[in-house]
Amino acid sequence: MAERVGVVRKSIDRLRQRGHALLRKREEDTRTRAERAVAVSAGEARGKEEIAQTGTIELAVEWPNRWI
Repeated sequence: MAERVGVVRKSIDRLRQRGHALLRKREEDTRTRAERAVAVSAGEARGKEEIAQTGTIELAVEWPNRWI
């Protein structure tokens, strides 16, 4: 099974070198998720501070490509 994974990785690397559109999209999605996780962590810290100080919190809902 490890050999099979190696074969898959090689083919993904080869596609990545060629700049395959599906892999670029997947990498963008992964980066976006990671950025969102960092933003959520920072937001949680700010939110806890805000709740402690004021007893209320302001919320924003994210919609694809814009804020509501």
